[in-house]
Amino acid sequence: MHLLAARQDELDAGPQAEDLGQTPADLVMLSFSDSDLTALAAAWRAGRERLPGLRLANLNRLGHPLSVDLYADTVVAKAKLVVLRLLGGSGYWRYGLDRLSALCRERGIPLAVLSGEAQPDPNLTAYGTVPPATADRLWRYFTEGGPANMGHLLACATTLAGTPLPHEDPAPVPRFGAYDGWTGPAAARVAAPIAAGAPVAAIVFYRSHLLAGDLAPVHALCDALAARGLAPRPLFVASLKEPDCAAWMRASLTAQNAAIVVNTTAFSAAREDGSPLEANGSPVLQAILATTPKAGWQASSRG
Repeated sequence: MHLLAARQDELDAGPQAEDLGQTPADLVMLSFSDSDLTALAAAWRAGRERLPGLRLANLNRLGHPLSVDLYADTVVAKAKLVVLRLLGGSGYWRYGLDRLSALCRERGIPLAVLSGEAQPDPNLTAYGTVPPATADRLWRYFTEGGPANMGHLLACATTLAGTPLPHEDPAPVPRFGAYDGWTGPAAARVAAPIAAGAPVAAIVFYRSHLLAGDLAPVHALCDALAARGLAPRPLFVASLKEPDCAAWMRASLTAQNAAIVVNTTAFSAAREDGSPLEANGSPVLQAILATTPKAGWQASSRG
């Protein structure tokens, strides 16, 4: 059977046999969710000096049995830990689930099979080879989300793979707060440090970006504003429609005396008493975080 070097993304196309072209690594993590994979990739980059190799794959690309067999034999069979996170239960990836479960049991490879839903699924857990309590711990790292939990998840996974690393229990991420992951301007982009007393530029973004580790746009905005003599203050909220989030945003913008607000949330925050983004009476600029590749926007009249 012919193997495709890259998937043909047609709306009506069924699963196609595909070689992902990955080499083996100690850690292998598979999910239907791009958010899971993005968060794991960001956490691995942040801790790459102490972490083993990691391979990530979206299960949508392993829909054909031949693709599963090839990936199992070339990547999974040589792993020291495999984490599989499934949406919708066992029926949505039955062949792959059976194949990986049998392979990991045969080779003595720790396998954690986790629910991709908000509730754990004991039926999925039973396919794995790690203790249920260990699977539950890994599942909670995913459901809580955020860079810190993803970092601890990888440290926990590395420990399970045979190299102990310190890690903490999964912890909830607040519904709103100041993001402290941007520690200062990138030297290559900003010629001088931010001056004391520089005007504050608040950058408002969704908590979902924090949970997914999808923070490169926020960092880029911070760098660009710092290069222009402003002091960036990235702030995240679950939704400005939530009273607690809105009240915190008003108080934060006022306390920091924000000179300008760059808002990346997609919906209106207007209320009867005005928008919380206008609390300090400063200009509010709307920034759009595109979800499509840059080339597509450049080629489209809509872009």
